[in-house]
Amino acid sequence: MPRPVHILSLLHDDDIEWLAQVGLRLNLAQVAPLVEEGMRNPFLYIILSGAFLVTSSVVGVTGERPISILQRGELVGELSFLDGRPPSATVRAARPSQVLAVSRSEVMRKLGADLGFAARFYRALGITAAMRLRTQTHGQEAADGEPDLEQLGPVTVDEGRFEAIMCRLEAPQAGAGAAS
Repeated sequence: MPRPVHILSLLHDDDIEWLAQVGLRLNLAQVAPLVEEGMRNPFLYIILSGAFLVTSSVVGVTGERPISILQRGELVGELSFLDGRPPSATVRAARPSQVLAVSRSEVMRKLGADLGFAARFYRALGITAAMRLRTQTHGQEAADGEPDLEQLGPVTVDEGRFEAIMCRLEAPQAGAGAAS
């Protein structure tokens, strides 16, 4: 089974701290939509808990076809962030879930002000998009499904660091209503 790849591992600790500070924590009930196909959304989301079903409508067919399930630590909304177009899929909570919502405008400001963050962030989005496309076209169990870790660098993250990253993102915002 392939090792989990988390784009958050490509970001520095201060990048994670910034995301935790500017992000809004949103709780969603089961079946609540996070992103709706064709409807613009000004946020990029990091799943903090729960799971989300990704579906897409099929032209000429009633209903939606399931595409994938996204879980803790994964991004939602990265393609719309990259190309500025409305989402091509609907993302709904598969069970009660929580996300960290970071506004596109906040991210764009940070990208313009911090070139190191920009390089790490865009690389992370590119790797995320590539891995999702490969999973969709070749399936989870493809023989060549594991990334070439030597080529990608540190995209896997040990469980200890992953847990530390997720705990930091899940924590209440530092300074929000509290004295420093």
